[in-house]
Amino acid sequence: MATDSPWTAPLQAFLGAAQSLPGFSSSQQGHNIGYASLPDQGVPLCYPAPAYASHFYEPKLQPKHEADIHRFTKLRRWVKVIVTISHVCSCSFSLVMEVAMCYMVYKFRGTKDDPAYGRSSPWAKHTKLWPTIMLLAASGATVLLSFATLVAFYRLSKKKNTMFSILYNLIHIGAWVVVAVLYRVGKTGEDLWGWSCSSKAEKIQSLYKDKLDFSALCETQTASWHVSMVEVGVKIVFSGLSYLLAQKQNGVRAKIASSVGDEAFDQFDF
Repeated sequence: MATDSPWTAPLQAFLGAAQSLPGFSSSQQGHNIGYASLPDQGVPLCYPAPAYASHFYEPKLQPKHEADIHRFTKLRRWVKVIVTISHVCSCSFSLVMEVAMCYMVYKFRGTKDDPAYGRSSPWAKHTKLWPTIMLLAASGATVLLSFATLVAFYRLSKKKNTMFSILYNLIHIGAWVVVAVLYRVGKTGEDLWGWSCSSKAEKIQSLYKDKLDFSALCETQTASWHVSMVEVGVKIVFSGLSYLLAQKQNGVRAKIASSVGDEAFDQFDF
């Protein structure tokens, strides 16, 4: 005769008690019990969500952070304003130089083969165009890049746009310093700018007075070089301002994030 296990009696007692609970009966009625009746029988439908879940998805800042949030938002707004003005200025200055250099190329192409009183051309014998073409290309590229960078600044995340702006500004300033220096170095008398301002051009002005005004062309190119230097100066000033404000903004962000956490801070829409 088989001997009962020592666990048989306790197990049968547990199963008998379980079957007596509402909703856990093995009868057909217990199988068909509806969800609507469960709360009346004291059975919870689900466990309450933990407190940290709502905090994670909908972070709430304490009243003590309101001043910091206001300062952060204000700094961020000023950074956007300064960056926008900087790029608008770059586009404007570059458009001025672009138009001036296009005009110079147009005048040169239209008059380079015009003879007058033994001269085959009103320009230097071996005219160098590279300074003009260089400034023309740099201006056109700046217009496109400034617009594209401004769009990227507003579309990139908060963490990426600051680093992107700093890198772009450094490249922009360095490139325009080189362009401005080379354009001035290229003024040797055989280029369009140097020739227009030379005494030789002044002597033959009367021969080509109906087609060329060397004095006006000289002023146009001189002004373009000044604009290129202004472009560099303005970019340095605005880049410095945006960097300082961005550093202050990062400091305020770190202060708030130290209390609420980086993940919670990044969920706020500023």
